[in-house]
Amino acid sequence: MFFAIPPESLAEFIDSKKLKALTYADLIPAGSEEEFLITTPGKEKTYAIPAAGSLPVIFYNKDIYEQNQLVIPETLTDFVTNCAILKQSSCQPFAMSLTEEGLFDSFDFAAGILANGKSLNGQKPEKQDFKKLLDKNTGYYDLLGVAMELSLDKENSVKGHQALLENFAQNKYAMICGTTEDIDVLNECMSSSFGWFALPGEDYTNAVVWKANHMYGAAKKGKSVKEAKKFLSYFLTQKNQLAFSSEFGMLPAVRGIKPDDEEIRQAYELVSGKKEVYFPFFQIMSQEERTLCAQNLDLIFSGEVTDPEGFLTEWIKKN
Repeated sequence: MFFAIPPESLAEFIDSKKLKALTYADLIPAGSEEEFLITTPGKEKTYAIPAAGSLPVIFYNKDIYEQNQLVIPETLTDFVTNCAILKQSSCQPFAMSLTEEGLFDSFDFAAGILANGKSLNGQKPEKQDFKKLLDKNTGYYDLLGVAMELSLDKENSVKGHQALLENFAQNKYAMICGTTEDIDVLNECMSSSFGWFALPGEDYTNAVVWKANHMYGAAKKGKSVKEAKKFLSYFLTQKNQLAFSSEFGMLPAVRGIKPDDEEIRQAYELVSGKKEVYFPFFQIMSQEERTLCAQNLDLIFSGEVTDPEGFLTEWIKKN
């Protein structure tokens, strides 16, 4: 009847042709109280419906921030300035974990910056087509500039996100990247106070990314596509979305909800307050594209890109 789809496997599921093409309007009809959190035209085709998600954020140690008289950054420049000030302290300003392949796990960090890039040709900024997102707005250059300022060192990086959280809980870093899914983990293992913020854009954050954690699709060859649509529509009602959010501590996929958990509610309200909400670029890529992207982002964060224009040209050619 329907599939539970891992977001990282969405492209492969679509290529398998097992999923029925739907529209958002199929599941949330006009006049309904429900409205998707994701910015998308109602008649746009989709093969998987987001059911719950999280917000990529930067976690910061409140004690370290207070000791250094820092405030939450409102711009990328502020963020970089905070990192420069923290370099003078006894802890590492910012850290990312490494993947099993030894690459910087930078997707969540990069998504917010790229989503807030400004158009280079005066047209509406691209948000979903990765080639255009790299080539036609300032997001690539913003990301490259921040990476150069961070000067991350793999020798001082740990492998695996869990290890990153544990080191942060031990006050080894002032800031790390993660998602709102990590809040419960940090509440359990961290004795110091911590806070979080969504990574700002070049000026103020105009767009935000909502990372899908659970997605569902209707089976194309199922005997009852109609029943699958009914189930998905029912699952997306505000009542059921609130219950799902409360049970699993995730951000709902529709608007108009007040989550019970204070931290989740704060993140949800932040996302709901933005005019533009998008899936992170890496969740709509094929595995091959994602692998190439991870390798290139690793080169950027490793400080190995000396020719930004040439590097970008080659990257776009291969995508």
